[in-house]
Amino acid sequence: MIENHLSPLIFSQITNLPFLLVYVAGILLALFRWSNHPKVSAISLGAFGLLLVSLIVKLGFMLWLIGNQESGMGMVQRFVLLRWINLSVVFLELLGWVLLLIALFGWRKSQE
Repeated sequence: MIENHLSPLIFSQITNLPFLLVYVAGILLALFRWSNHPKVSAISLGAFGLLLVSLIVKLGFMLWLIGNQESGMGMVQRFVLLRWINLSVVFLELLGWVLLLIALFGWRKSQE
């Protein structure tokens, strides 16, 4: 059942591949630069980690949704579940971006 829908799902997620690569690169850079800038690296690591988790949650939910089309769950229940998962993913992404902004600009001291 899910095998019939898996190929279109993977193709539809190709647009997320650049984001996946950027998030993984950000995690690796934060780890490699930890000794030079531990505070900034820790915040960046958390930010890129949250963004990566949100991307994985979105993909996992899409797989679950496609695989459970005949599960007997009503349309209203699916919409409620979709709403909560979307809110959770948006919150994770927003928190990740806020942390990235803090890592970029929040640690610098003014030069007066």
